[in-house]
Amino acid sequence: MLDINFQKILNTLSYEFNLLLKNKNYGIENIVVANERYFVENYLKTNEIGVVFSLGSGLADLNEAVLPFDLTIVSTNEQMETTQELLYDFILAYTNTALNGYYQRYSTPTIEDEFVEYGTDIRSSWSISGTIKFIAENSAPITLKWLNENGEWETLKYLEVK
Repeated sequence: MLDINFQKILNTLSYEFNLLLKNKNYGIENIVVANERYFVENYLKTNEIGVVFSLGSGLADLNEAVLPFDLTIVSTNEQMETTQELLYDFILAYTNTALNGYYQRYSTPTIEDEFVEYGTDIRSSWSISGTIKFIAENSAPITLKWLNENGEWETLKYLEVK
């Protein structure tokens, strides 16, 4: 059975972004990952970045689901270059990786608008598109057999479900 848990996705993305903050000094206090409603009700601090997560409609086949999503990033109010650096680091670190039961792929970040009014601040808005692949225990084949140089068949695991 597929486990598509919205809160688990948000928690994983939040963990990934904030892990980057711990490992490199971007001059950013915190990154908040949430749905759009959160940012309407709660304003970001000056030195915070907001990541708005929107999940799209995808396909489910052979007990797998590939769902598209968009991340709209509301940058800090004065550090557009820092935001760009963070986003490139994010996609390089997490594209083609599996974490918490799903596999991630990302586009490169693009700037949507350099001047976005957010509360009393003017910030920039960035966008990243991606897909999440969910895999059930009884999904399509997760091993590959090949004939080695000794003429023996070897089984390679190329997809592991945890």
